Amino acid sequence: YRMSSPLVLAGYDEHQHEQSLMNLLHGSGLFSPNPTLPVSPFYPGLELFTAVAVRLTGLPVVLVESLVVLLCRLLLVLIIYHAALLVSPSRRGASLVVAFYAVSSHFYSFDSGFAYETLALTLGLGGIFLLRRAQLADYAAGRRLFFFASLVLIATVVTHHATSWMVLAFLIAWATVSRKGERKLLARAAVVMGVAVGIWTAVLATRIVGYLAPIVSTALQSA
Repeated sequence: YRMSSPLVLAGYDEHQHEQSLMNLLHGSGLFSPNPTLPVSPFYPGLELFTAVAVRLTGLPVVLVESLVVLLCRLLLVLIIYHAALLVSPSRRGASLVVAFYAVSSHFYSFDSGFAYETLALTLGLGGIFLLRRAQLADYAAGRRLFFFASLVLIATVVTHHATSWMVLAFLIAWATVSRKGERKLLARAAVVMGVAVGIWTAVLATRIVGYLAPIVSTALQSA
């Protein structure tokens, strides 16, 4: 999907997020209005990351947009693969896990576009992967991994609303079904992310409702 149009954004959602990116690059600052997608400036993770890459490399904006997406996809596949290895040491099994995930049509289209879910999925699964590594590490390494996992999970919160909600729900479920010795770290991570989600969602509640209500209404009518 990305290589079919590497130097021109083809998707409608991509142009909406590019508008937020251009606002940042032109000096409008964080949270500057985006008329086509009003909620986008308040989840600026993708745009901030891309803007920093543009400033550091000096490459054309549209090229950096494609490179950022490709980097996210590469990291996501590696995270899924290595996370599967933590469950079972079989490399063939881990490869099949990646293949099963890639069956989703969103893997090739929507989640390969320049949109906030592309980065948020990588961050969310990355945070879960780091937490599992923290569980398996010794005390000192586990504390460091937990700290980085917390930062990644908070970054997920300010990158995409729905992804952060689903990751938080997974953390709570994971902590609930885990053994007592492993539950404490997961519960702490769920509290950290839960506080971030609660604050960010409460602050943006009106905008989120205005954005999601028509989508939910249309889906219910179609159902």
